[in-house]
Amino acid sequence: MFAASGRQNTYSPLVDAGLGFGALPSSLKYLRPFAITAEFSTTAPGYDWVNGTPYVTTFNWGFTLQYSLPYFNSQLAAIDNDFLKHLVPIAEFAFQTTTAAPQGSRKPDISSPASSTKLTNGRSPSKPWSR
Repeated sequence: MFAASGRQNTYSPLVDAGLGFGALPSSLKYLRPFAITAEFSTTAPGYDWVNGTPYVTTFNWGFTLQYSLPYFNSQLAAIDNDFLKHLVPIAEFAFQTTTAAPQGSRKPDISSPASSTKLTNGRSPSKPWSR
């Protein structure tokens, strides 16, 4: 068991993946603006205990479903509303599961699902996994 005083540090390696549906056949043209992204990561503390508080290792994963209105506007049909044609609606689903906890601390074994819906401007990069 490692213990420390002061601030907690964590290590969080992750893998991101994404798939756009722009290569679908023309018979499915209205599905082409869809995209799916996914992230898998683990968060491991540098110390098991900091100032008497246990820190646990977690497995984090989630995905987003996105529909690109800028793609729809440029490739499928014109959108007259200047505001709407730059939006990318996003539905995000994020989950976290505790995988390891220091001895003497309670280890919850239930996933904590969270979901949200966002609209982003298609001109700027989005960070769907930021909290």
